[in-house]
Amino acid sequence: MPKIGVILNEKQEIASLLDATKLIIYEKKEDGWKETKEVVDSFRQRDSISLMREFIEKFVHEMGDCKIIVASILTGIPFLMLDKKGFMLCEAKEISDQLFEEIGYDYAQMEQEKEKTTKSIKKDYPRTPVETKEAGIFELDLRKLQENHPEISSKMAILPFLKENTFYQLNLFCDHVMPWLEHHPIMARYQYRANKLEGSGYLICIAKRTCIT
Repeated sequence: MPKIGVILNEKQEIASLLDATKLIIYEKKEDGWKETKEVVDSFRQRDSISLMREFIEKFVHEMGDCKIIVASILTGIPFLMLDKKGFMLCEAKEISDQLFEEIGYDYAQMEQEKEKTTKSIKKDYPRTPVETKEAGIFELDLRKLQENHPEISSKMAILPFLKENTFYQLNLFCDHVMPWLEHHPIMARYQYRANKLEGSGYLICIAKRTCIT
């Protein structure tokens, strides 16, 4: 069972994130759900987004592997920040073992769905360049490919394509310009251009010599 954090105010009542003075983390033991950790702090003391963001980072670190928060009301900037970080956020007026069991079950179901989605993405994401709507122009996002299939190197994904396929231009989205583009024998047939993308990464365009656009 996952750990569950409950937001409390100074009166020890379930509170909203903005009224919180502490968070109690519960964990299921042999004889029921028990308090295992207390995180003491207040969301109200942060009067700017930057200070709140800094506090949330510290708060998340203090929570460790607890990814569920129960509060009376879930609104405001803290809620948005925690939601963005992937926390399961639940509203309740009072707590009980039954409530924790239901939340734990819902969390397990949610994690299973995430795992199925991740496996589906990994299974379906193309491992070789695919042709775009423009005939003869292929592309592959190596960043996404290696995120889903870290065992596939850029050489494994690209060299067979260069050896076996006829194309006009191949566009690659990468984190860096691969050194092998300069010295691999197969590149004697091709020329390439690397363009820095806005933000991060590169767009590398490979084509037969004299064909690059």
